[in-house]
Formats: sequence, structure tokens, C-alpha cells
Amino acid sequence: MLDKRYQTLVVLAETNSFTRTAQVLFITQPAVSQQITSLENELNLSLVIRDHNRIHLTDIGQTG
Repeated sequence: MLDKRYQTLVVLAETNSFTRTAQVLFITQPAVSQQITSLENELNLSLVIRDHNRIHLTDIGQTG
């Protein structure tokens, strides 16, 4: 079974929005942020660039 954090990353890549990702996955926005941060910490990689109200996936985040 795929770790839910990876599923969250896939949906985030599709939506480019923490809020929309939360809506699609029926979880809260802080839960999305926490899962992505946890995954980044575990992999010791930056997957998402947070720029005010916009996000961008890093090259690694896009291929992950």
C-alpha cells in the first residue's frame, strides 16, 4: 500500500494547492502541510517551494 503522504504529494502536484488537495482527500489543510513536511524531513529533500499563497514543486518533487 502506498504511504498516504505520497498520495498527498501526487494530489498536490495535480492541484498546486494545499487547500484543494485537502478538499480532494477529505482532510484538513494543516494535515496536508504536515504530511508534506513529514515526507520532506524523512527524505531529507525539499519537495515543495512555498511562496506566500503559491506553491511550486521542486524538480525532485515533480519526479518523486
